[in-house]
Amino acid sequence: SGRPAPPSASSTAAGAVAAAVTAAGAELLGQAAAAASDAAVRVLPYTLRMPASGHPFVVTTRTLPQLKAAMERSKQMYQAFAWGFGVLGAVLVARKVALQFWRAREQRRLKHLMEEAESARRRRKAQRAAAAAAEGG
Repeated sequence: SGRPAPPSASSTAAGAVAAAVTAAGAELLGQAAAAASDAAVRVLPYTLRMPASGHPFVVTTRTLPQLKAAMERSKQMYQAFAWGFGVLGAVLVARKVALQFWRAREQRRLKHLMEEAESARRRRKAQRAAAAAAEGG
């Protein structure tokens, strides 16, 4: 009962794949170390090249022009999103400022109307008082 279970076929296959990948990586790094003076080392479809000026290693099946084209497409997409969100933000800010301006103007207009109505009410009251004094006096 204290014995470990025998390895299954899938775990054995996964272990073999992991070992093969590790061996291929070690071989690739060994070739890179051996050919340090070479610009790049090719194993299978991958190219291992020292990165320029501190950039990270990139392991891919794409060529350098393909990588640059993909990065350019990504750059354009991110740039479009940035412009879109920037324009959206500017529209929202402009809308808020316009609404505040409109509300302030509307309040000034209503205040002016209230003052006119109050002035008219006072004039009518004074006229009634003057009419009542003329009739009574």
